[in-house]
Amino acid sequence: MEKRWYKVWPMWVPKQIEVEKPVSEYVREWADRTPEATAMNFYGRIFTYYEMNEMIDRMANGLIGLGLKKGDRVAIHMDNCPQFVVSYFGIQRAGGIAVPLNPMFKHTELEYEINDAGATILIGVDYLYSEVERIRTKTIVLYNFGGPKYFNCLLLSLSCVPTYPNQHDSTACDHRFVKGLPPRYSNPSRIS
Repeated sequence: MEKRWYKVWPMWVPKQIEVEKPVSEYVREWADRTPEATAMNFYGRIFTYYEMNEMIDRMANGLIGLGLKKGDRVAIHMDNCPQFVVSYFGIQRAGGIAVPLNPMFKHTELEYEINDAGATILIGVDYLYSEVERIRTKTIVLYNFGGPKYFNCLLLSLSCVPTYPNQHDSTACDHRFVKGLPPRYSNPSRIS
């Protein structure tokens, strides 16, 4: 099939890009180089590269614990927040494919998108779960072996992220941020 857009493609832009490593590995690299540097600022709550890397590792380990395998699709149903960033990179680090969903979707749109993408896990925020709950029994993921099964749901809460600049008690917040997930991801060979 001819790629017609190549006719108007800027000469200085490569038509193919060789990917060296997943974007999540650049976060790990920055955490090693500058662990105390600011990775993200969410309404005054500063997340360092070290903190982000640790949370991403824990998310990846938790997803693998839920049975995520390389190439599985994971839906993310939330707005722009630290949880989205951690989920997105955690999915990559665990070997999955992130499928961001619009947080304004209603149940019929969610049902279509989840079925179309074939997501086996959905990560969402608690206050949007009512729409997900309406389709949980209608959205079936077909596994290669074992027949139909409903997708797994992992809910996070925005309430644990401090919103004031002087609140830096990360032990009170970040552990609840990914509550229930195992400790640091420790098997890099799993995602190759």
